[in-house]
Amino acid sequence: MAHARMVLSLALASLVLLPASESAQQGDITTIDCPGAASTMVGGLNDAGRVLGVYFDVLPIALGGFHGFIWEGGGCEPIPGLPDASVPMAQNDAGQVIGVYFVPSASEGRGFLYRRGQMKDLLCPAGEPERCEAYPRGVNNRGQIVGYYDREGPDRPFMWEDGSYVALGELPWTHITVRAFGINQRGDIVGEWVGLASAPNITSGYLWPRGGTPVSFGFPITANDPPVAKTTEPQAIGPSGDIVGYFYDSMYNDDPSLDGVLCGPCRGFFRDRDGAMIELKVPGATYTCPSSINAAGEVSGIYTTNAAETPLAMISWRGFVAKVEALVVR
Repeated sequence: MAHARMVLSLALASLVLLPASESAQQGDITTIDCPGAASTMVGGLNDAGRVLGVYFDVLPIALGGFHGFIWEGGGCEPIPGLPDASVPMAQNDAGQVIGVYFVPSASEGRGFLYRRGQMKDLLCPAGEPERCEAYPRGVNNRGQIVGYYDREGPDRPFMWEDGSYVALGELPWTHITVRAFGINQRGDIVGEWVGLASAPNITSGYLWPRGGTPVSFGFPITANDPPVAKTTEPQAIGPSGDIVGYFYDSMYNDDPSLDGVLCGPCRGFFRDRDGAMIELKVPGATYTCPSSINAAGEVSGIYTTNAAETPLAMISWRGFVAKVEALVVR
C-alpha cells in the first residue's frame, strides 16, 4: 500500500550508506543528509523553512533503526520528547507535529500529535474495526489534522479538530479507498482515491475545496492508455491552492515485486491553482518524490541518484528543499 511505503516499510531488509554531509547547497536546491544515515527522508516543511524527517541507520528497518529529526539549516537534531522509532510527517507554524510512532510490543503504528514535548495518541474512534490504525498526514496552522484509517476493509479519510474527529463526506465517485494527505489554511484537502476493481484500476488524486465540489485528477501522460498516470498521489496543498506530490506511470500499488520498497520509481509534480500540471525533478535524480510546499513556494521531499544501478529495495534516499522553479522539468 502507498501509505506503508511513504510512512515506513518494515519489510525493507537493508540500506546503503551515503557518505555525505548534513546539508549541501547546489544552486537553488539544498540537499539534506543526516550524518551516518543510510537514507534521509524529508517530510514536513513549514513557512519558516523548518524541516521534519526521519533517517535510517545501518540496521535493518525491521529492527527499529529509524529516528525522527528536525532540521533548521544546520544539523539533523532529535525532537525533544519524541519517542525513537517515530516518523514525523508534517508540522505547522505553531510547532504542532503529526506523524506515526511504532510500538514493538503491539506490532502496530500509532498516530500522534506532538507539541513542546507533549505527545497525544491519535487512535481510531469508537465504532471502527478492532484492527484499525490512524495515520495523520497533514496539519494546518488552525490545528486541523487530516489523514486516514488503515482498517479492516477500505481505508477511510478523517479530519481531527478541537480534540475530536470530524466525519468527512463521501467523494462523488464510486470508490473502494480514500485517503487524505494534506490540508491548507482555508481547509482545502488533497489526497488519493481508488476506484472499484470493475473500473479502470487507477489511483487518482483529488482536491476537495472547503465548501466546494471535489475535483479528481491524474498526471497527464499522453502516451499511456488511459492518458494519465496509473497512480497520482498529491501530498500537500499550499495556502494559495498549489499542490505537490508524485506519480507513477505504471500500476505501482499492484506490483507484488515492489512489496517492501520505500517510495520506489516516483516522479514529482506541481499542480497550480488553475489545474495546470508540470513535472518536478531534482536535476540528475533518477526519482524525485515531493512531499510538502510552504507559503514561500519552497518544496521539500526526497530524491535518489543511484536507482538505475541499484535494486529498488536497496535505494538510498536524500532529502531536499528547493523552490518550485529549480525543479521544473524543461
